[in-house]
Amino acid sequence: MENINLLSLYGWEHLTKYSKNTGVVYFIFWILALYVDDKERHINEKNYTHCIYNFAVNKTEIETMIHSAIICDDCQSRLSELNDKKKNFCIKNYFYY
Repeated sequence: MENINLLSLYGWEHLTKYSKNTGVVYFIFWILALYVDDKERHINEKNYTHCIYNFAVNKTEIETMIHSAIICDDCQSRLSELNDKKKNFCIKNYFYY
């Protein structure tokens, strides 16, 4: 079964002053970030409120997340390691085949 992403904007006006269009764009970037690395997410950890990899169980924090939408230092390090592994894998496959 493939990954399925469900996006609901029900009650959006009660969560934020931002338009639904802004929310849709944010969630597209969030889904793209998860496509890059879906192995680890912050589950409502206060230290990572602004990180795009924060799952935000508390949906009232969505406004803060949209406003900042950064990748925290921990996630940047993890993504850098993934990128290095991917480069090494590609180089090895190129030279051995």
